[in-house]
Amino acid sequence: MRTFFRHFTNHMKIRNKLIISFIAVVLVPTLIVGVYLTVELRKMALRGAAEQIETNMDRVKKRTMDLLNVSYDISYRLSNDTRLGQLANGAYDSTYSVVDAYREYPDFKEYVNLYREITSMRLYVENPTLLDNWEIIPTDEQTKKTDWYQWAKKSDGLIRWSYVTDARDGLRYLSLIRRIDFYKHSTNGVLVINANSAMLNGILSQESFDTMLVADRDIVAANHPELVGKTLQDLAIDPDIVDRRSGAFMTKLGDRRVRIQIADLYPDNPLINLRILSVFSVDDIVREPNRIIWSALAAIGLGLVVALVLILILSKLIGDRLLRLSKHISRVATGKLDLRLAIDGKDEIGQLSRQFNAMLGSIRALMGEVNESNRQKKRAGDEAERDQASNARQPDQPSFFVQHAGVDPHESGRKEGNRYRPDGKAARQNDAQKPRGRQRRHPRIRGDRYDRMLSGHSKIPL
Repeated sequence: MRTFFRHFTNHMKIRNKLIISFIAVVLVPTLIVGVYLTVELRKMALRGAAEQIETNMDRVKKRTMDLLNVSYDISYRLSNDTRLGQLANGAYDSTYSVVDAYREYPDFKEYVNLYREITSMRLYVENPTLLDNWEIIPTDEQTKKTDWYQWAKKSDGLIRWSYVTDARDGLRYLSLIRRIDFYKHSTNGVLVINANSAMLNGILSQESFDTMLVADRDIVAANHPELVGKTLQDLAIDPDIVDRRSGAFMTKLGDRRVRIQIADLYPDNPLINLRILSVFSVDDIVREPNRIIWSALAAIGLGLVVALVLILILSKLIGDRLLRLSKHISRVATGKLDLRLAIDGKDEIGQLSRQFNAMLGSIRALMGEVNESNRQKKRAGDEAERDQASNARQPDQPSFFVQHAGVDPHESGRKEGNRYRPDGKAARQNDAQKPRGRQRRHPRIRGDRYDRMLSGHSKIPL
């Protein structure tokens, strides 16, 4: 694998190496980090939104409970009020006596005037001698058929919150429903206390997300008034989430991806299904992180493009310098040694060019020495040939010169290749009559003399 990688990179151009290095070292890590940061930023945004919603819901829950606790306190007081029992179970023979009895019991009005958290109170009793003054109401058949009334009659003084229609104005209110037992009279009545819807809506109106107060499946208060009076089915909420008492759920409302946070106001009381729902769009939550992400990606992309352009420019500069060096090397390979490579710079390429010029200088000096040696050899060879030619033009010496010089004519004849006879007479033969072997000896003799002259073992005669 290592050999293959080395072989692969050695056959790759420098520009491609730089681009691949840029992709491997800069682009890929940047993309990985960008994707990781994008996912984490979205998660952080969703976690932050969920934590904010939980904080807001805790605040809403506390304020709502404070408002509803007023109705609880009033119901407990009335359940132990003996005067209310006497009023509800009295036998009245005239309208005056009923009005006088109502005048003697102003507690309902006082509670409504004293506590802004409630808007009205009424007690349903089965006493036909009473008059309906919108506070003490004789029960009619229509009221007896309602679900909340039947539940209250069957319960043992338990409390329930329901979204009930008030017959006086025809509006629906979040109402506390409780059976009041009059033990001395062995009778009972149903107490209904309407919570202040305006205050409930005011509590929820401060929330930035869609927040609503739900009784069973009815929306009794919300920060958007158009939601009040609708049911969860009207909002097309997933049926699996509609009846959940608490938790966080991801679902879709139409084309929107939403997160629904549910908080139960009375988690320990299964009879009271009163919940706070907060719905926020995931797209709205991640819109700001997405904007930041896209801005960061644009900046990163611009930086990558600039870096890529710089790499391409740098690779072109390096490639051009190497191409110039390659062209000069090719020209030197053809025998042109009179070149000089002009590449400036102190980097590796500049150092290589200077070494290349130094190499050319050394080659030129060496070639000069070789040429000078060849010229000397040629000059020596020419002089040797001239000397041989001069010796060949001289006449043969007679034998008496040889004898006078103290040389035996017979020995001299043998040394000179039998040029002289044993009797001292010269053997004169034409060149055409000479043996072929003797004729071929002359070039070899000249070459031996030439080599001896160059090596210093022989002197050139002048």
